[in-house]
Amino acid sequence: IRMAALMKQRVIHVFTHDSIGLGEDGPTHQSIEHAASLRLIPDLDVWRPADTAETAVAWSVALSNRDRPTALLLSRQNLPSLSVLAPRRDLGDISRGAYVLSEPADAGLKKKAQAVIIATGSEVQLALKAQRLLADKKVAVRVVSMPSTTTFDREDTKYKKAVLPAGLPRIAVENGRDRQSGGKYRLRRPWVGI
Repeated sequence: IRMAALMKQRVIHVFTHDSIGLGEDGPTHQSIEHAASLRLIPDLDVWRPADTAETAVAWSVALSNRDRPTALLLSRQNLPSLSVLAPRRDLGDISRGAYVLSEPADAGLKKKAQAVIIATGSEVQLALKAQRLLADKKVAVRVVSMPSTTTFDREDTKYKKAVLPAGLPRIAVENGRDRQSGGKYRLRRPWVGI
């Protein structure tokens, strides 16, 4: 994988059994550290999609990459379509690596976001559930799906600030181990993982 990145080869690596959502195969099939280690490889695009639409976009982006490899980290879980959970999402922004999936208004609150939950892969649905629970307590939260931190990192500053506004508390959720991302995305608390 590293050699493909160093050689700028368009290679698509497909990983299955992402996360711990299905455990019947035991801990040998629960790759909680793979996402973090793959993200450390320079010039490797790492995608951890949350549903079929994000997977299709990730595959399309991987095919269009001419000078970099891609790692697709896919789950075996039976995940719901985010189009059902967040019907107003803009599919066009998925290719940018991160996008606003749900605003406080989508959870029934008519006020600006007071915080941001960033989630990847199978945990995006959990972020949406947390948003609704917080809305019941009148806490307005924006949910950002970030299927590819590596792709989002290459976006322009204006887009990054639009997705992750300055001054709002942020928390990120991922079923994995990642000690690097907490400082990178200015989280008040570290990335919530395992």
